[in-house]
Amino acid sequence: MKKGLFIIMYIILFTVISNKLCAQDNWFEVIEDGETEEQHNYNHHLGLFLGALSSLNNGEISFSTGIDYTYYFSNTGTMIGVGGFIEGAFGKHTEAIFGGTFNIKPWQEVQFHIAPSIIYRELQTDIIDEIHSTSKVKFLLRFGGNYTFHLQNFSISPTINADIVGSKVGLVYGIGFGVGI
Repeated sequence: MKKGLFIIMYIILFTVISNKLCAQDNWFEVIEDGETEEQHNYNHHLGLFLGALSSLNNGEISFSTGIDYTYYFSNTGTMIGVGGFIEGAFGKHTEAIFGGTFNIKPWQEVQFHIAPSIIYRELQTDIIDEIHSTSKVKFLLRFGGNYTFHLQNFSISPTINADIVGSKVGLVYGIGFGVGI
């Protein structure tokens, strides 16, 4: 048993070290300050979301899609942004969510956000006053994050969010496609 564990540890260690050593092209090359890799940060980001909304209370799953816009204030270090989004969930019940977002990107690939929003439930009714006179309009608070893969100014982001409406919690998860301008 100990011999097998030692062999597995040796293989893992050998793999990690050999990958690091082989990845370096020229061991004696000195990298100048001006030759560091340049990262492109865009102040404007427009995105499309495709995913699902899962209610943790009753287990219902709905198709969810939306668009979002974010403006980032800084191009150096931690980036902070504000924006808005519109999202729809289509399943047993139709819902629309409108909200503003506050985003923070501690690294180029990782983003966390909080979004105070309004949710409109059961939009099949024809009379707008009927929607407002019932409890179908509620406050929603969204917490979430994503990891972004960049392809020049385009991005693909696996995303997960937790939506809190009163005492009910739902998970929104999917893929975001974006473009930086």
